[in-house]
Amino acid sequence: MKKLWVRHIKDALHTGFADHIDMSDYEKASSSVREKAFLSRSLAALAVQRFTELSAEQAAAAVVDGSHDNGIDAIAIDATQHRVILVQSKWDGSGDGSLGLGDSRNFIAGFKDLLDTKFDRFTPRLRAREEQITAALDDVDVTFVLVVATTGRTELAKPSAAVFQDVLDEMNETQQLVSVEMLGLAEFHPFVAEGLGGSRIDFHAQLENWGTVSEPYEAYYGVVTALNVAEWYERFGDRLFSQNIR
Repeated sequence: MKKLWVRHIKDALHTGFADHIDMSDYEKASSSVREKAFLSRSLAALAVQRFTELSAEQAAAAVVDGSHDNGIDAIAIDATQHRVILVQSKWDGSGDGSLGLGDSRNFIAGFKDLLDTKFDRFTPRLRAREEQITAALDDVDVTFVLVVATTGRTELAKPSAAVFQDVLDEMNETQQLVSVEMLGLAEFHPFVAEGLGGSRIDFHAQLENWGTVSEPYEAYYGVVTALNVAEWYERFGDRLFSQNIR
């Protein structure tokens, strides 16, 4: 089942990102090396979409993976939510791998270098966004989401898990500044099954004259204005009718 799910994700990444991911630095690489790099970058872009409302083209532009990327494969700034999303992605064809200790350390080291605005340690793709990133870092309300994106397992070995726990303990000592999200095969497969093209649907609705039912499933019902529904559709499109919506 794992390899079948990996294949589904692979096909979805080609469909969604083939025209958007910059692979110019892999022109002379073998087809197998280029393919793995494309899948890893596309997975990073998909992870960005998981936490933002960016299109496939915009999410692909958030990818900064490359030689000397300092552990950061994508960066997205969500100004409305006052947060910065940082992604490290690892394509795993077996569906059974996990993030290693070295990659975990590199990711956190890159995060700390970004906080210290050591832009010379990153790829030209990231350095080109220095002004935008600096403005986000200067936001007194800024928070950070560190995303590990893989087509393998999200369970980390104790040494790797300790790397992330240490940064959480350090950064969140006085207030909630940093969170860590682990996206693996089990998270990405239902996401691509819903269709690429946007973040998870997440919004608040105020119900009038509401009530509950317990059979056959626990559910809540109520009344909202047509204007609210129109705004939801304008924001989320046909994804509003996904079978997996809650």
